[in-house]
Amino acid sequence: MTTTTNTTSCQLSTKDRVIKGMLDTKELSFVNHVMATYDFSNAGRWSTLETRITSDLDATLKPNCNLVTLEKIIDRVISSADHTYRIIKLTPASAAAIRNAISSIDMANHSSMYQSFYPMKIEFSPGASYSEGEKLCKVADLGDGYACIFSSVFKELKRGHIAPTYEQHFHTVFVPKSSDRIELRISNSLSPTMILSSFFRLEQEFINVINISGTHLPTFVPLNIYDSIESLFNDVDEGRVQFAMMTTSEDGDDADLNGRNRKNYCARKVDVSDSINNHEYICRGLRIRYAYSTDDNTETELSVMPHKRDWTDRNCFQFSIKHPKDSFVQSEMVNKIINRS
Repeated sequence: MTTTTNTTSCQLSTKDRVIKGMLDTKELSFVNHVMATYDFSNAGRWSTLETRITSDLDATLKPNCNLVTLEKIIDRVISSADHTYRIIKLTPASAAAIRNAISSIDMANHSSMYQSFYPMKIEFSPGASYSEGEKLCKVADLGDGYACIFSSVFKELKRGHIAPTYEQHFHTVFVPKSSDRIELRISNSLSPTMILSSFFRLEQEFINVINISGTHLPTFVPLNIYDSIESLFNDVDEGRVQFAMMTTSEDGDDADLNGRNRKNYCARKVDVSDSINNHEYICRGLRIRYAYSTDDNTETELSVMPHKRDWTDRNCFQFSIKHPKDSFVQSEMVNKIINRS
């Protein structure tokens, strides 16, 4: 028999909870990158980073390294590190109404165990039962827009397990201040087979939270971004293509061009041809990597990988961004997808 957990609120201090939330992201390299822009210390191991961040917060010689700044950093990491996106275009009137609704959200009306623990994740106890679904944890003003960060909890029967186990992930709905759109962002820590259903659940909970109706509530039809694939592949100024799926419009062999970990690889430089039928190969999916700078090996990754069953109808409704250099680069990635679609 299962019992409901009696862990309904977090007993840790705000400082300990935020540091634990940092560890729960499991994004050491990206956390280090964002931390460095705010003068926090870096480290190659989580244990060392935890010690150094704690020291930074206590140091009088680092006034910028405070708890408020650390919370902003963790919000950015959680909402930006590695996500699959869907874009909902808005009218200016709908965008303004949604921004106003978000800025008016009273978090007291959305209290939950998950909000109490945020940015930490729950350590689920065997045999206990937990509330499932999407729960609003935080509304963060990131400067360039509003991020509504939701906890998503569900049970899944994993291979080798007798009973289902709980999982928790953080997903984000981001509404820019200067662009009329909604960005639905599903964490790529989630199994790829569950991303599509997660979009629908996140969308529905966001609608419930903002609580607007009538002409200002948009129809949540995601933008078809299929045309951006070939456009990005053919533009030599768009980073380096680390992976490309090349096919013909006729029956024939597909070609996967994969540079794996080679930093100087670009699939655009590889010639793929059909010497028998002379069918033309085109790009149906790709991963592009953009260096942070000319002397930096760190890269932002942009992926557009539709399922094969959608090729004929020229459909693709989602893309991924991993480790954006900063919020400006992140926004530009989204803009280039929209503009080429």
